This record gives sequence, C-alpha cells and structure tokens, in this order.
Amino acid sequence: MRMERFASRVVFVSIGIWLLAACTSARVQDPDQQQSGASSDADPPPVASGAAGGGPTGNGDRPRETPATPNTKPPPPPPSTPPPVDEPKPTPDAAVIVEPLPQMDAAVIDPPPEEPVACSDEAPPHRSKCVTEGELCARWSTDEATGYDRYFACQCRAETSTSLVWDCYENSSGSVCPHETQNGGDPCFGYKSSVCTYPPQKRCECPLVGDDPRWSCEEAETPLLPTTAVDPEKLVRDLGDEERTAWCEWFLEATVPPGFPLPPEVPPTSSGYYPDRGCTGCAGGVAVDGMMPPGLPVSVCVTHLALSTCEAKVAELNDCTRSMLGGTCWPQPRGCARYFEAPGCAGTIASRGAQCPIRLVE
Repeated sequence: MRMERFASRVVFVSIGIWLLAACTSARVQDPDQQQSGASSDADPPPVASGAAGGGPTGNGDRPRETPATPNTKPPPPPPSTPPPVDEPKPTPDAAVIVEPLPQMDAAVIDPPPEEPVACSDEAPPHRSKCVTEGELCARWSTDEATGYDRYFACQCRAETSTSLVWDCYENSSGSVCPHETQNGGDPCFGYKSSVCTYPPQKRCECPLVGDDPRWSCEEAETPLLPTTAVDPEKLVRDLGDEERTAWCEWFLEATVPPGFPLPPEVPPTSSGYYPDRGCTGCAGGVAVDGMMPPGLPVSVCVTHLALSTCEAKVAELNDCTRSMLGGTCWPQPRGCARYFEAPGCAGTIASRGAQCPIRLVE
C-alpha cells in the first residue's frame, strides 16, 4: 500500500516537473527569433513582480531583451529664408543717366543750306532754298567710276506760302541712256532694254528685240483745265449755288474718267460726313501734302461747298485739286501750300495728311 502511494507521488512529481519544464521553455525564447517574429511590432506584455520562481525575474529566468532602436537623428530644420531686402528707391533728386545716341554721318544730318542754291551739274540738296517757283533742274551725266549714266530732276516748289524749296523727285543711276531728250519713234539701236527719263515727266523705253528698235515714250497726262464758269479770283466761301454746281460738275468730270462708275448718292453718316470711299492725292509731298476724294456726286459736292468758310481764291482750290489728279503730285501750277494755309480751307474738298473727310451736315 505504501509502495503504491510512493509510486503515485513519484508519478505526480514527475508530471509536475515535466509541466514546469514545458512552461519554462515556452517562456524563454531566443531574442533574435523575438525580433523576427510576427509579433515583433507589438510591445511585450509586462512581467508581474513577485512571480513564482523567486528573484526579480521569477524562477531564475533571464531578463527579456528589448529590440534596439536604430540610432537615427531627426531631419534638420529647413533653412530659414532671409528677410527680403528693400531695394533702394530713387530719390526725386536722382539724375537719370541716358546713354548718348551714336553720331550719324554729318552728310546725313546736315540741314539744307540757308542761302538759295542755284541749278548746276550737281543735284541741289533736297528741300534746299530756291528762287523761281516752277524752275526745273535736271541733268544726265556719266559716272566716271562705273561708266554708267545717272539722272536727277528737281523742281522749285512752294513748301509754304513764303518758302520756295527744291523738290528732287527723280534720282536714278545704273542705266545707259542718251543724254538728250528722245522722242517716240526715234531709233534706239544700241540702247535695247534701256528705260530713260527726261524732264519734266517723260519716260522712254527701248524694246528688247527687233533689228530696228524704236523709242516708245509717254508723258504725264495734263489734268483737265478748270471750268471758266467760275471766276478764279472769287473766294470759295462766296460762291453761289450756280457757281458751286458748275465747279462740282467740272470736279466730277476731272476725277472720274468716261466709262467708269459714278460715285453713289447716299445719305451722310451718323456723324454728318459722306461715307468714306477712299482718297487720292499726295500725302507727304513737298508742295502737294494732302488728299481728296476720288470723285463726288454733284449734289454732295454742292452741299459740301455751301458749308465752307474757305477764304482762299477759287484759283488756289483749282491748283490744289488739279495737282492731286491722277496721283502725279505735280503742281498745277502751284500746288496746295497756299490753299491749306488760308483760313477755313483745309477740309474743303482737299485735306492735309492722309484723310479726306467730306462734311455734309453743319
């Protein structure tokens, strides 16, 4: 009986020792396995003090190791932006420095001579003073350096009512031309393909082919003379209805060649002007610096003249309009300078600059 009890106790103790060993082996693990395990990210459960087995860790177990934290430093703070620096502002007394423009060739910037320049074998400076209105100065000569011919043509014209200047309207070189004026039909053998100009506005051309070539010449057309039904000495503002009608009939005939469409009779615009149909003339010319309509219905022209306060003579209006006809810009005979300077005249039929408004409502 005692032996059976002893054996039972031995079995009980053996079972207890086996259970204790199993529990201890389950609690004590390799720290490397602890770090690589699935539960490595979680914090280990706390160990209660005074656990069975004696000592602070209980039952002689080795202390539980905590994975080491990498020795990393926090990122440095971003560099601070320096405070903006106010740029110095110019004071009212500060001087503005401007680089001087480069000097141009003296021959380009020299003004025309103060004294009148006489016509000679050399072209007078453009817009230099002259003496006799309408005088022509034109020459053919040979350039000794190149052997080619050169040509210039200038006319003395009224730039203002008190100033006469040379207007050099033609200047060419590189041609081979006879220096004497040629006529249409004259032989031109030896000058084939040449185009030659002669005063005042004559242009001759020699054909390129043929055994007996002949000059073909043309001159600028002479504008239609003004009507004799209007006294040229009368002021424009003083014209009567019949005189205005006669002048406007001449103007329509002079500006619109036979067979071309006549300008339409249409009501004025909301601003009181004849609708813009373009302009003709010579804006920027020396003596004919202006523009006018390329034609007006007689009724529109008469209404327009009736509103005018122009103090110029009809002769000056005739000169100005005839000088613009065909766009030749050739004074007939005196251009527009005197007409535009008379009170109330710029804007009556002809206008300064590049516009030509025709007022129909006061």
